[in-house]
Amino acid sequence: MVLRRILLLVLILALAAAAAGAEGAIPVGTELAPFGESDLTFSGITYTELQPDILPGIPESELIDNEDGSWLLVCKGDGYEAVFRCDSDGGNASILSFSILDPETEGPRGIKLGDSFNIDFNLFRNGENEMEEDLTELLYGTEGKAPWGFASYDSSSGEMSLRYVTATDSGMKVELLLRYAETYLTEIILQTVESV
Repeated sequence: MVLRRILLLVLILALAAAAAGAEGAIPVGTELAPFGESDLTFSGITYTELQPDILPGIPESELIDNEDGSWLLVCKGDGYEAVFRCDSDGGNASILSFSILDPETEGPRGIKLGDSFNIDFNLFRNGENEMEEDLTELLYGTEGKAPWGFASYDSSSGEMSLRYVTATDSGMKVELLLRYAETYLTEIILQTVESV
């Protein structure tokens, strides 16, 4: 069963490479741009500028005592969830994460829930390193130093993830986390890794 899943993963990656390398196709692999600050604007939303009062629609909001002296404001709207660090009254909010929950809402570079792994894999820079024995791969850059990309594959569960981190001009570091089950995108999360 494990061998079968590994073979499936290898086949998916080979098909993705073949499709991306077709004559007349867009840039592939190391020719692609890394996840960058321009990717933080999607579907009319700019992640770095998100505030509770400019979220789409009228979200349900809940203020939560984080029990460490900080407060979280969780806003659940139509097809998304946003989490902010804030004061005890909800003021001075700064974005911590934004999750896309609606399969019709596009994330960075047009990704959507339900996308196949091989399509999304070929939207961002990749191919600078080889897959490790533990089925992880540093796609580009140096892990921990933005920008960088990382993939992990779990042959026993069929789960995969892609992680991309960028730094903005203001110094904020933002991660795009994509999670897949049986090669289909199930989670899109943007999260602040380090704020200024």
